[in-house]
Amino acid sequence: VFCWGCNAQGRLGLGSRYDHTESVQNPAMVPNLPGTARAIAAGAQHSAVILRRGRLLLAGDNRDGQLGQPRKHLEWTSNFCELPSHEGSTLRVRAVALGRAHTLILSYDGDLHACGCNAKSQLGFATNEDPVDEAMKVPIATKSAHHHIVVGIATCNDHSVVLALSVPDSQQQHGRDRTGRGRPNTSGRAHPVPRVEFSQTARAGISNPLLMSIRESADGAHDINSELLDSNQVRPSTSTLAPSTAAAMLTSGCTSRVGHQVRNLVISLPRRLPSKSKGSTAVADDRGTPAEEVVLLQPVVQPGVASSVGFAGLSVGRLSELVSAALAVAKNGAATDHLRSAIAATFATPSLINASFCFPGLYQPRLDAGGVVGVFNELSANTELFSRIEMHMVNAAFEGLGSWAGDHNEAASLVHRDQLRGMPSMLLSPVFANPQLPQSYELMSRMMRLVAWMPPDGRRELQELLVSDCGAEAVLRCLVRRVRGHCDETVRRAHQMQRLSPEIWEGLMLLQLLWGANEAVAKRLDQSLAAQPAEGTEQELGKSLTQTLSQLGTLRRPGSNAATVLMERFALAAPNVRPPVPAYEFHLQSLAEELVPPELEFRLFFENASAGPISSKEVLELPLYAARTDYGFEYVLPSRMRSFMANRNLVPVSYTRKVLQVENHHAQVYLQHQVARRVAADLEVLPGHEIHIDPALLFFILKVRRDCILEDTTEALQRATPEDLRRQLKIVFEGEQGVDEGGLAREFF
Repeated sequence: VFCWGCNAQGRLGLGSRYDHTESVQNPAMVPNLPGTARAIAAGAQHSAVILRRGRLLLAGDNRDGQLGQPRKHLEWTSNFCELPSHEGSTLRVRAVALGRAHTLILSYDGDLHACGCNAKSQLGFATNEDPVDEAMKVPIATKSAHHHIVVGIATCNDHSVVLALSVPDSQQQHGRDRTGRGRPNTSGRAHPVPRVEFSQTARAGISNPLLMSIRESADGAHDINSELLDSNQVRPSTSTLAPSTAAAMLTSGCTSRVGHQVRNLVISLPRRLPSKSKGSTAVADDRGTPAEEVVLLQPVVQPGVASSVGFAGLSVGRLSELVSAALAVAKNGAATDHLRSAIAATFATPSLINASFCFPGLYQPRLDAGGVVGVFNELSANTELFSRIEMHMVNAAFEGLGSWAGDHNEAASLVHRDQLRGMPSMLLSPVFANPQLPQSYELMSRMMRLVAWMPPDGRRELQELLVSDCGAEAVLRCLVRRVRGHCDETVRRAHQMQRLSPEIWEGLMLLQLLWGANEAVAKRLDQSLAAQPAEGTEQELGKSLTQTLSQLGTLRRPGSNAATVLMERFALAAPNVRPPVPAYEFHLQSLAEELVPPELEFRLFFENASAGPISSKEVLELPLYAARTDYGFEYVLPSRMRSFMANRNLVPVSYTRKVLQVENHHAQVYLQHQVARRVAADLEVLPGHEIHIDPALLFFILKVRRDCILEDTTEALQRATPEDLRRQLKIVFEGEQGVDEGGLAREFF
C-alpha cells in the first residue's frame, strides 16, 4: 500500500517517522502491515486497509471516533490500527467506505456497521447525534416483510448510500420446489442451466472464461445466460467423453442452508498453453496449474444470512468417472486433461475442496471419506496415469495450503467445520502418501504447521470433523499411517542434522489430534451400544454358578457351550468397544530405532515436561508463542509439548523402558550423593590419605545362598527399609569371592 499527499493527523498511516511531515510529495509505502492487503479506502481525514480474512485497519483522525477506537484514549494515530472486537467477536469486513469524519463497514455476514461523527445523522442512528467511537450495527428496515442483504456501500462528506437486496421470507423459500442436481430453485418451475461444450483445446486452458449474466424474470426467478467473448474458441466436442465444462466437472448435488438466494459458482479453466513437441501430442506443462479463478454471480455470505446455497465442487462419483475414463482410454490426452484440470482446480482453492467429495443430497454436508480413499487408491494404483498428473496435484496442493492461511494471524479465523472439511480430503490424496519424497514431505509439513497455527476452537472442530466424517477404520488407519510416517521421517532427518526442528512437535500435535479422534469414535460407539434396549426379556441368573450354567445351557446356539454363552452375556452387559486403530499404530518407529538417544529424551522431559504427560484433550488447547529459533523468528508450540515422553501414548514400550532406565540411573546417582553427604562425618581416612566408605551406605547388598535364593531374598527384603530399597542392588553369594559388576546380578535373576 502506497500513500502520499496531506499527512495531517497521520491520515496516511506511514508511521511515527512522518508525524511532523505535513505533506508527502512522493508515494511512500505503508510499513509493517500485518498481512496482505485486499482493499483500500480514503476519507477526508482517515484511511483504511482491508487485509485477508476480513481484517480492517484504520489510521488518521479519531476525534469523532471514526477509527472505531475510544476517543478518550486515542485522538489520532499515524499507524494503522486494527478495528477492535465488538461484543467479544471480531468483525470480519468485506468492504469499507469513508466519509469526512465517519466510517461505513460491510461485514461478511451482510450486516452494516458504522462509527464516527453523527452530527447530520450520517451513521443512520436518528435518535442519537453524538459521535460513536465503536462499530455499531445499522438497522436496515422497511415496511415490507422482506429481509435485506447489503451488497454495496458508499459515502461522501456527510451522507451515506447502500445497495441492498430484498429477499423473500424463509418460510416461503423452504416451501418451494427443489429441482436439478439437488440444488434448490428460487421459483416453482425448473430453469435449466445452459452448458457449453469445450473442445480439447479449450479444455487445455486457452479458452476465454464464460461471461455469466443474470436476468430476473417477472416472478422473481433467475435465468442464467452464457455468452462467449470469442465464439471461435468454443466448438462442439468430438471427444468420446460425456460433454462437460469446468463448472459441470466441479459441481455436486450437495446443498447447504446458508442463504436465502441461490448463489452459483463458475470455475474458469487455467489459462496456460500446453507445451508441444514436434510430431507428438500436447503435453501438460510440468510447472503445474495456477490457482483457479472463482467467479461469483452473487456474493456468497456467511451462514445465517440466507437459506440455501448451491456450491460448486467435485463429487466422488464425478472423480471416479474421470479416473475410469482416463484409465479406459490411456492414450486419449483429453481424458487425462479433464482429470488433471478437475483435481487441480479443487486442490488449489480451499472453498472448492471444502465443498467437494460430500455425500449428495444431504441436509448437512458430510464428507464421503471412504469414497475418497477408494478413488485415490484406484488413481495411484496406475503409476503411468498418476505420474502424468502428479506434479499438477502437488503444485495445486501447495497453492491451496497457502490460500488456507499464510501465517498464524490468518489461521486464527479457521474456526468453523465448513472451513476445514477439505483438509482430510487433501491428506487422503496420493501426493501425501510417501514422506520420503521431497514434495510429499513439504506438503505434510505445511499441513501440520497449518493445524498448529489454528486456534483451539479450530482444532476442536477439525477433530470433531474427523470423528463424524472419517471414523471408518480404513480412513482413520490411512490418516494415522501417513502422519506417523511423516513424524518418523522428520525424526530421521533431525538425526542426520543432529538438531531437533519444530516440525517434530507440530507433527506430534496432529498425531495426538488423530489419537483423540480415534478414542472418541470408540467412546461414541460404546455409548450407542449401551443405550440400545435389550432384545427380549432375559432370564434371571441363578444363585450359584451351577444353576447359572444350567439355565444358559438352554439358550446356547448349536456348537457352543454354556461357558461361551455366559461370556457373551457378560460382554453385552458391559460393552467395551476397541478403537478402530490399535494403539501400536500410533507408536513412532524411529524412536524404537533409538534415533533419539534415551539420555537426550530424559533431558528434554526434565527441562520441558516435568509436570507430566500431556493428554490429547490438552493438546487441543495449547497456544502458540512467538520465539526466535534456529530457523528464524516464528510461532512455536509451548515447551510442554517439546518432549516425546510428554506424548507417552505415541512412544513405543521398548523406548519408554530405556528412558525409565536412564531416569533410574540418575536417581540412584543422586541418592548416592545424598548418602555420601550425610555420612561425610563418619568417613575413615586410611594411611596414604585414602578414604574408606562402608559399601552398605551406598548400595543395598543382598547376601544369598545358591541353594536358598528365594528364602534368603524374601528374608532380606522383609528386613530392608524403604531407604535401602532405593539404593543400587549388589549381589553377594555366600562362600564365594567376587565383585558384582553386573554379572552376579544377572546370574541371580
